[in-house]
Amino acid sequence: MKKVLTFVVITILILISTFPVFAATPINTLVQQQTLDLAKEKDQVERAISDSQSNTKKFLVDNKDELGRKELMDVSNPDELIYGKAYKVFIANKEVVQNLIERKNISNALLNAPYEWEVPIKFNGKDVASITVSFLDNRWDVGEIGGYLSPDSIDFVSNTDGITSYLDNNNLKEAKTFIHFRISSLHSDFLYIEANSGEYFVPIIHGEGKSELYGLKDKKIYTKDEIISAIGLILKAGLNDTGMTTGRPSVNGKDLGNQVYYLFALTIFIAFITIFYFVRSKRKYSYK
Repeated sequence: MKKVLTFVVITILILISTFPVFAATPINTLVQQQTLDLAKEKDQVERAISDSQSNTKKFLVDNKDELGRKELMDVSNPDELIYGKAYKVFIANKEVVQNLIERKNISNALLNAPYEWEVPIKFNGKDVASITVSFLDNRWDVGEIGGYLSPDSIDFVSNTDGITSYLDNNNLKEAKTFIHFRISSLHSDFLYIEANSGEYFVPIIHGEGKSELYGLKDKKIYTKDEIISAIGLILKAGLNDTGMTTGRPSVNGKDLGNQVYYLFALTIFIAFITIFYFVRSKRKYSYK
């Protein structure tokens, strides 16, 4: 019986070690997973971008004064504007904010939150603005035009290699989760990393030339406790105004949970079958 139990334990450990929910992943892999190339709606989003290009570019040029983006001032022809690679931005909803305030892990709540695709727009090879592609009226379509982030911030968050190097240089080489999310009411985006048994946040402050907001410095890594100390009271006061927009989660948290349940169910089943056949065979030989 002792040998059987040892076999069952080893089987369980092997299953757990090979199941992605429990294993840390190289940060580069996690960052790459947030790109449009790997998204199930890739064709639909690219079609929405393509169909809107002429109107979107013309809007940016015609309204460059109202948009207040000095980087657009030298643009006279919409055709001078080029689209960059889209990146995913989750929108923090009430559940995300509530979990954050209560100091709960927010990874599953974020994965169930709505999201958009942010598309950088370049002029002479440099980021000057962005647009969002959102899931509206059962289809992906262009939503906000102009963008919240400064050109420098757009360049930072849209550069997967740059993000990887930045996190790697700050000893975040592997993680369980990487998510870019936005809390519009705080005028900030955040890079969220679940790693080393903790949760880390990198604020990306909206607007040109803003390097600090609510005591948080732009593009600096903070622990969860540090983030809550800075914005916890503000989030609690504005819990019903988190800037939630429409979108669709790319990974359903319930599906993720079901995978865990299936793993344990499979493990229990294997253990049961193993013990059953061991007892049966032992009885068979005892009768002889």
